[in-house]
Amino acid sequence: MNKPLRHCLIVLGLLALVPSLARPQAKQANEVAGTTFPTSFDPVWYRPEKLGFSLKAYRSSGRLTLDQKGLSFQAGKDLLRIPYERIRSVSQEMISSAMGTYVQDWIAVRFMAEDGSVQVAMFRGGRSLGHSTDTGLIFDTIRKAFGAARQVAGASLSTLDRVQRWVETAEAAESGQDPGLTPEQLQEGIENATKEIEAYVADRPEDVRALILSARIARFRRIQEPVVTEGAKTEEQLARIQQETREQFDVFQGRLDKALALQPQNAEAYYWKARLYGVRSPVVREGRLARAHLNLEQATHCARKAVELSPETTAYREALAVFLEADQKYDEAAEVMRSVAGGRHIIHLLLLDRKAVPIPEGAVFSPVMAQALAERPWIRDYGYPTLRVQSYVVRMPASEVTAFYRQRWPGFQFFEMKSEKNEDGEIRMYGQLLRGPSDALRPAKSKREIPKEQFTAEGPFLALMEFRMKPGIKPPSTLKEYASVPAGGVFCVLSVINGRAVDSP
Repeated sequence: MNKPLRHCLIVLGLLALVPSLARPQAKQANEVAGTTFPTSFDPVWYRPEKLGFSLKAYRSSGRLTLDQKGLSFQAGKDLLRIPYERIRSVSQEMISSAMGTYVQDWIAVRFMAEDGSVQVAMFRGGRSLGHSTDTGLIFDTIRKAFGAARQVAGASLSTLDRVQRWVETAEAAESGQDPGLTPEQLQEGIENATKEIEAYVADRPEDVRALILSARIARFRRIQEPVVTEGAKTEEQLARIQQETREQFDVFQGRLDKALALQPQNAEAYYWKARLYGVRSPVVREGRLARAHLNLEQATHCARKAVELSPETTAYREALAVFLEADQKYDEAAEVMRSVAGGRHIIHLLLLDRKAVPIPEGAVFSPVMAQALAERPWIRDYGYPTLRVQSYVVRMPASEVTAFYRQRWPGFQFFEMKSEKNEDGEIRMYGQLLRGPSDALRPAKSKREIPKEQFTAEGPFLALMEFRMKPGIKPPSTLKEYASVPAGGVFCVLSVINGRAVDSP
């Protein structure tokens, strides 16, 4: 725990950005490769919305058919038809029950409905529970058909339309959505799109749309480049990489400035300036790996300008709220999102939860520990991980932390989950789940109500670790939050982990 940082190896590549693109087993791969269209699967389960954390019964069972132009689901007299041109992404998602007793894999097809809204159709093979081989085969077949249709459609597009489609595909992959392509296909498409847009900008240097697209594709290419450092000079190497990123982005900030000189009220240009400034690159802080924004102040400023110019655009408000949250301006971030989706936007809900859960006076927020926890896949993959995790060093025993929360919720108690002893002392781990809406959170009354996972859509989970150090033993020196904890002292680390979903109570 007290050992200095000796080396680190960071690989932030395209495969990490598209985690769901797992290669099928050999037999399944051969089946997909030999598929001819139309092809059908029967029985297939269907639901017309994302399931979140709760495994509800499927809506209907029927036949799923894929042809050259789209997919169809037939259940009795009901027919759902989704042309490939309306599909935005296809992903395979593992969804567990609220209590974590079992897991099912589902296929999520996000598509543009005729009214312009983005909807989700959920499918899975209907022959078995749990992990269904049929579901994996259906997923890969849909990806093959969707990818082929996309390539055919792309050939007839204009240069800027074709580049924009590739940029949007890459950004969807970055957010965890499946683009319907292999990582190799996506990388090749991005490289070709880069060449096309650079040639286009060189020929038409005052085309505002092209200037913005060039900045978008440059941002994606930079963040997906592998960053590898090792040895005693890790901190120095990461600082150099961050400086190189700034210098590279200065070129594209200049292009966005040119776009704004041509169109001073262009909110999109301000938004992408914010996204470039807001890129987080790896750094070493207090002996641990962390991520830091290139320029949080400028990212916030540019996002604010985008919102001022186009207040109805949700993406601009999301960016501003995230940057404000990173600057620990939680109330302002919540206010930015208050009017979006009737107050039910997930960012707003998470910020309301944060305000509703008090933190003991004197607790020291640890951004390094919070970020390390937020990087875990089971948190990161559900979106806005930095909003879902808080970590604090609390210089008091667990009994006093419990007494603090009883002032808010009479009868509140932490339930002991496990304990460990070593040569430095003892660690006791406790948990408590807060259920309900943020203005009426209520703690679990018994340990039986605590789910196996600390990440649940029911509300914030409070994880408390009490450290009892042996006489003469000091806490780890790698984090400044421990600096004033005396040797042989008793202290806690409190983490609030929030799996709240939009459709949760």
